[in-house]
Amino acid sequence: MSKSALKVEAVTLRKAGFGINEIAEKLNVRKNTASLWCRPFSLTEGQIVLLKSRAKEKGRISHGQAMKRRVALNLQRLKDIERMAALEIGTLNTRELFLVGVMLYWAEGFKHKKENALGFSNSDPRLVKVYLLWLEKCLKVKRTDLRLRVTANVSLKDSIVKFEGFWSKFLGVSRSQFRKPFFQNSVQKKKYPPDKSYYGVLRVYVKRSSLLFKKMRGWIIGLSRVS
Repeated sequence: MSKSALKVEAVTLRKAGFGINEIAEKLNVRKNTASLWCRPFSLTEGQIVLLKSRAKEKGRISHGQAMKRRVALNLQRLKDIERMAALEIGTLNTRELFLVGVMLYWAEGFKHKKENALGFSNSDPRLVKVYLLWLEKCLKVKRTDLRLRVTANVSLKDSIVKFEGFWSKFLGVSRSQFRKPFFQNSVQKKKYPPDKSYYGVLRVYVKRSSLLFKKMRGWIIGLSRVS
């Protein structure tokens, strides 16, 4: 487009109520040039109001886009940190896995003096999977020697079949190994939105593990002496 044609277009836009910055941006010319072309033509009060309104809306949109970019950047940074941290763990050898398992049991296992077998409970599928790997690799416990039980609030009673199906598939254990579920009758005063990643609390029992349970007490004592 020639310079004269650009000037005509600039004047047309100005008369239509566009600001100098908008005209310069639309025509890809310098702001000073657009201002010089449009100087003889003033905006009406109504056009000024509309111009300010558009500028405000443009600023709001620009701010929203900047926030989205910032959120996306922060999420990417978080993913990068998690990826690098995961690489720092690497592959665990047998002893390292053994110590991890003992620590897991110390935190989440059944330790009451009246217990006489290994028992463990948690709602995090990944954590439970690590525990089962530890039982299998370090204690030589077969998956068929496990008995499982799902615990959930009574309000989730209709979801138990779904929960058991998830745990069975995720952990590679038979549905026949599940005992009758246990329901908590506590009433939740606060209503929470459904959590699609929640499958109840899973209790894992090991059959004929009296000796292992006694050893576990000793392993925990051994870890406690580290400090």
